[in-house]
Amino acid sequence: MRWPLLIIFMSLPPLLYYFSNLIMSDFFMINLHLYKWSTIYLSYTVLFDKISLSFSFVVLFISACVFSFALTYMKEDEFFNRFMWILFSFVLSMNLLIYAGSFISIMLGWDGLGLTSFALIIYYQSKDSLTAGYLTLLINRIGDILIMLSFVIMVYEGNLMMYSISNLNSNLMLLMGTAALTKSAQFPFSPWLPAAMAAPTPVSALVHSSTLVTAGIYLLIRLSYNVSLSSELKSLLLLTGSFTSLLGALAAISENDLKKIIALSTLSQLGVMVYSLGLNSPEYSLFHLYSHAMFKALLFLIAGLIIMSSFGLQDMRMLGGVMLVNPQLSIFFFYSLLCLVGLPFFSGFYSKHSIMLLGPHNSTMNLMSWLMIMVGALCTSLYNIRMVKILVISPIMMHTNILKINQIYLYLPLIGLALMAALLGKCYYYLDPSNWICLSLSPMFISSVVNYMFFMGLIMSLLLMSLTFKSHFFCSLSFSSSFFLSILLPFSMYYKEVSKLDMGWVEPSNLFSNSLFHPFLLMNKKMIWPY
Repeated sequence: MRWPLLIIFMSLPPLLYYFSNLIMSDFFMINLHLYKWSTIYLSYTVLFDKISLSFSFVVLFISACVFSFALTYMKEDEFFNRFMWILFSFVLSMNLLIYAGSFISIMLGWDGLGLTSFALIIYYQSKDSLTAGYLTLLINRIGDILIMLSFVIMVYEGNLMMYSISNLNSNLMLLMGTAALTKSAQFPFSPWLPAAMAAPTPVSALVHSSTLVTAGIYLLIRLSYNVSLSSELKSLLLLTGSFTSLLGALAAISENDLKKIIALSTLSQLGVMVYSLGLNSPEYSLFHLYSHAMFKALLFLIAGLIIMSSFGLQDMRMLGGVMLVNPQLSIFFFYSLLCLVGLPFFSGFYSKHSIMLLGPHNSTMNLMSWLMIMVGALCTSLYNIRMVKILVISPIMMHTNILKINQIYLYLPLIGLALMAALLGKCYYYLDPSNWICLSLSPMFISSVVNYMFFMGLIMSLLLMSLTFKSHFFCSLSFSSSFFLSILLPFSMYYKEVSKLDMGWVEPSNLFSNSLFHPFLLMNKKMIWPY
């Protein structure tokens, strides 16, 4: 238990300083000068304020629960210690990004996340995991290139501090905003997020709750608090966020893989956060990020226990009635789904409901984005009720072996995440007055429309429960996955031809041992191309 205890002790200083910061309302910055070139200072900067401290506590608390779960989930793995060290490096890279205040410190955390996530996604070293890993790496490299291009503009401006950027530099903001969209899997950069499900379940719980996918959101929130976003960037965020939210919800309806459905629901909620940033409301986006992180990590750990109890099955069509064998899981399962839907008085309601109310009386709003985000919220109920129907209501399949999980220590991380999900929504809602001013000032008509949309989704889900919906267009995320996979084809063809050469000077252990594509040559000399 040394890993969970270590991370819990790491989370205590940010929590204590956050509450002291609420009273004193101050922040401090540590700036270490590394190199001076003409009038430009290259420095490593660490920033401590309410945003970085609170987000760091959320990441570390979820990481402690995930590490506790991974002790049992991965205990039979041959390279258990290596897995835990890579996972810890992943969490450490996220914290480096959270506290970063200059370009150098942000790149250290940003690239650290990219490299460690690639190592975790390809951990099982199968054909699917390698394809998913290189797809993730390819899309994240696009964001890295945009970040490096922004470095050129910052050098030209003579300022490498990320949070003192001038409002007049719209090109820099557009570059960094687009780079953030690649890391947060917004359309058309969405395919890597469901593909990353090839990683072990503890990795998925961290990636899709509070670490990799939220890195771009966090960068945009940081920039929004310090500079006003340009109208072009806000329009881009509105359209991409609302469309991604709708596309993720529709894809989840037509998917059968349990982990992919949860991943696509993450994609939909990330679209809600980006939509809130497009409305120039970073405080609501941060609020939804916190509440979503808790119940989404809880939902992934529940999925991990279902996979353990069914001996590796992830297809919901073969998991009928799995909750009937483990009824204690159904309590946590229902609670996390109600938070995800945004039912009143649950944690997802306070943040999601506030964002829905922002649209109609915001000057940057457009009707198409508001309609897409509302339909996406409506579709959230559809795939949630579908999961309930299959996993809880359906009879137990006789051909499926389901193991009953009685170990109390497996439920401890679920209890911790459920308590934090219950407390965080209400408590954080009242800690900052800006969170509830929107609800108190919104017209009654708009508030009623938003409430009716949630209940209408539940009613439609019950009426359409027996219908099946399958669409390759939505499952492939508007064919964007096929587009990015086609980019990998030349590399696959090249290494297939190389593997035909006589073993000698082209032997992998000699020439390609340090190559990034070395795993392609080790997979029985076959082309890693899924189609």
